[in-house]
Amino acid sequence: MRGSARGRYLAYLGHDDLWFPWHLSTLIDAAIREPAAFVHGLGAMLGPDDRVEVAGPPPRGGSYAGHFVPPTNWLVERALVDRLGGWGDPTRLPRAVDVDLIRRIAASGARMTCARRLTTLKFPSTWWRTYAVDAARPQVAMDEAMARDADALATRILAAIAADHAGAASSQPARHAGAAWRAAMSAARRAVGASLRAIDDWPILRPILRWRYQRLRRRLRAARGLR
Repeated sequence: MRGSARGRYLAYLGHDDLWFPWHLSTLIDAAIREPAAFVHGLGAMLGPDDRVEVAGPPPRGGSYAGHFVPPTNWLVERALVDRLGGWGDPTRLPRAVDVDLIRRIAASGARMTCARRLTTLKFPSTWWRTYAVDAARPQVAMDEAMARDADALATRILAAIAADHAGAASSQPARHAGAAWRAAMSAARRAVGASLRAIDDWPILRPILRWRYQRLRRRLRAARGLR
C-alpha cells in the first residue's frame, strides 16, 4: 500500500502517542549527519501503575535484524518505503505490520541509527485498553505537562526510567558475576533470534505463521478494547 506523501522523509505518530517538540528536528539532524535512511529516537512507553519501559537501539553489538522500535519513533526515507512496497496487509501477514516493515527495512541493508534523545511518549494500547469506552486517557495530562514545560517532563520521565533500571539492577543476585551473565544471555538471545528469523523466512512455514499471528491479532484486539 502506498500513500500520498511527497516529502523526502516519512514520520509516523500513533493517534494515542505524543511527540516532544524536538522529535522531528532531532531525527532529521541525525539522518543528515549520519547519513541514514532510517532514524529513531528514544521512546518512553508508559503504562498503568507507573509502568515505564524504553524503546531504543539494539543491544550493544546487536543489529536491527529482529529488533523492534514502535513506528511513533521512526523517521524513514520515503523512497526506501516505496521501494520496499510500503505497509503490508494486516490480514495476510504472519506478523504485525510494523514488525513486518521494520524487518524489511533492516533486510534491505539501509543504514539505521538511533538519535539518543528522548523524543516520544507511547501509551501501548494493550496496556491501557485504549479503544474501550471506559479506558483511561493518560495522554491528556501528559500533553498538558508537555505544553507547560517539555524539558521538565522529559527530565522527570528519564529520572523514572533511571530509578527503575537501578532498582532492577540492584535486585540481581551475585552482582559480581552480573556482567558475564548478561553477556552470555545476550549472546544466547542473539543466536536464538537468528535461528528463529531464519525459520520465520521459510516459505513453507508462512501459512502456519500467518494463522498463528492472525489468532494472536484477534486476542490483541480484545486486549485493546476492540471487538
